Amino acid sequence: MSKPSKRNFSRIISAIPAACVSFVSMKSTKDSRTCTPSLSMTTYRTAEIDEGNRGDGNEVELEEQKRTKENLRKRMREVKKLDITTDNLVKSLESSLKEKEHEVKQEQQRNRELDAKFKNLLQEKVLKLSFKKYLIIITQRSQS
Repeated sequence: MSKPSKRNFSRIISAIPAACVSFVSMKSTKDSRTCTPSLSMTTYRTAEIDEGNRGDGNEVELEEQKRTKENLRKRMREVKKLDITTDNLVKSLESSLKEKEHEVKQEQQRNRELDAKFKNLLQEKVLKLSFKKYLIIITQRSQS
């Protein structure tokens, strides 16, 4: 019969009622691959042996809770990283939006200036044409 592993032995011991439990430790033998359980003379309450266990003997549940807590911590770190990344992305988008708004305003200003120049040139052309037409009419009347 093989010797129980540390984990299996602690499961067996945790199933014993609290009043009967003595402090259990695993002492290594000369061969480091095997451990033998030994009981000391001092008795402890279940809560003192394993505070999270509460005497129900469910070590697997405790390990699961520890894994769950660690996974939650990892996810919280990831969320914080995502928050930072999102904040940086938002700042970057806001700055590029401001740049684009500035470019649009400059383009609108250039368009207004070009429109004003075009209107001025058009008015000059209309005036020149009107003046030429007026001169032609005057010269025709004077010749007749």
